[in-house]
Amino acid sequence: MLRKRTEPEMDEDIYANSGNVLELKSTASNDSKDSYEKIYINEDVPETRTTRSHKESLTTVTRMGSTENRRYRLAAVFLGLLFVLLLTAIILLWIQFNHLTAERDQLQTSNTNLTAERDQLQTSNTNLTAERDQLQTSNTNLAAERNQLQTSYTNLTVERDQLQTSNINLTAERDQLQTSYTNLTAERDQLQTSYTKLTAERNQLQTSYTKLTAERNQLQTSYTKLTAERDQLQTSNTNLAAERNQLQTSYTKLTAERDQLQTSNTNLAAERNQLQTSYTKLTAERDQLQTSNTNLAAERNQLQTSNTKLTAERNQLQTSYTKLTAERDQLQTSNTNLAAERDQLQSSYTKLTAERDQLQTSYTNLTAERDQLQTSYTNLTAERDQLQTSYTKLTAERDGLHRRFSDLVKASEEGWIFFSSSLYYVSNGKKSWTESRYDCRKRGSDLLIINSREEQDFINTLRKDKMVWIGLGDSETEGVWKWVDGSEQITGFWHSGEPNSDGDEDCAITDRYWADYPCNSQFNWICEKRILITV
Repeated sequence: MLRKRTEPEMDEDIYANSGNVLELKSTASNDSKDSYEKIYINEDVPETRTTRSHKESLTTVTRMGSTENRRYRLAAVFLGLLFVLLLTAIILLWIQFNHLTAERDQLQTSNTNLTAERDQLQTSNTNLTAERDQLQTSNTNLAAERNQLQTSYTNLTVERDQLQTSNINLTAERDQLQTSYTNLTAERDQLQTSYTKLTAERNQLQTSYTKLTAERNQLQTSYTKLTAERDQLQTSNTNLAAERNQLQTSYTKLTAERDQLQTSNTNLAAERNQLQTSYTKLTAERDQLQTSNTNLAAERNQLQTSNTKLTAERNQLQTSYTKLTAERDQLQTSNTNLAAERDQLQSSYTKLTAERDQLQTSYTNLTAERDQLQTSYTNLTAERDQLQTSYTKLTAERDGLHRRFSDLVKASEEGWIFFSSSLYYVSNGKKSWTESRYDCRKRGSDLLIINSREEQDFINTLRKDKMVWIGLGDSETEGVWKWVDGSEQITGFWHSGEPNSDGDEDCAITDRYWADYPCNSQFNWICEKRILITV
């Protein structure tokens, strides 16, 4: 509502505004004074820093500042006169407004009741319409979101099935490779055992070699026949191993399928319990949100009503200032129209209330359905990520087995022999120690390092009566024997009296035991390449 202003208040406003004008004038005067002081100060600068033309320009600026000062004073006087005229016009309009206000107040009393009722209904109608539109929009958005989640759920289900299939295939392939690897290891151990037995037999024959040469030849013939017979038995063993591997693979597949079904059953039970817990929590949260929504809606309606009333009152008073006389004649007609409009708005209010309740129900249902789909989407995403991780691990494991298997096959074809996580290569020719090591490095390995009695026994059977270089020397410090990897020799299998450092003997060979020899001597050599056999 507009408040009548008294004449003393108007006078105070005039004095306040005139004070502001004086302050503006004093500020302009101070600014010009400061500019003059700055100009005078600048005149004290030596001639070396300010030229004569510069001084003339400063004098011109001083004159322009004086002109600006006169303009500010004229503008202040003009604004003061304009303010007095505006104040006189406002007073005249205020007197006229008081005469019309008395007549308006009589009609305003009867019009206020109907107007307030109409405004309330109009506000309720507007609020319900907006709420209906919001619910309609929310309903549409939830339906679209539900469709998107449904599509994502379907895609994730398909992706999960594909990953599950790939996981099963990789698991089966890994098991087959693992089985093959285990079988090859067992076969290698058997061959190693046979090799050891044959080596022991050969050593016995070697002991009587000097006395029974003819008997050795006969035994060598028998050995050849036994080797052929062993190869036949080995072929039969291989066929039986392949048949056993096929049966083992079938057993593994059935076991994996049973475990998979058991895991799926457990996961579904856990997922059902999680969904039940989520449903309980969401129900409690929904009730809290419903209560908060009701309170906020009531508060919003009150604020909206107050805002609408204030806006209508402001607009009506603004219009009444120029149209109060015409409004007096139209108020009677407006009363009848407002009554009819009130009835129409009442009907619209009832219809919108019913429509709002229906939309609220649809909104609640769609929200619940969206939450369920969101939960399913989250679970499927987690399951997909787990399967993806398993798929990646199994792929890496399979590739590692393939690489190691290929390396073993390739090394075997190149003449390398496997023993206790290392590959060994025996040369056919003879070279010095340095040349032998250079050849080993070209093959991606180094000269032999012996760390145990078992390895020494294996080398004794591998070298076949050859004296071979090993990766041991004391060329850096006499008497300090080091392996080619830089480590000092701890375990040793020297001949009696060795090493004796007779002359320049800085490198080591082995026959049955070790001995030091000059590094430029010509012997066969054995290369060693360590490999990783664990998966």
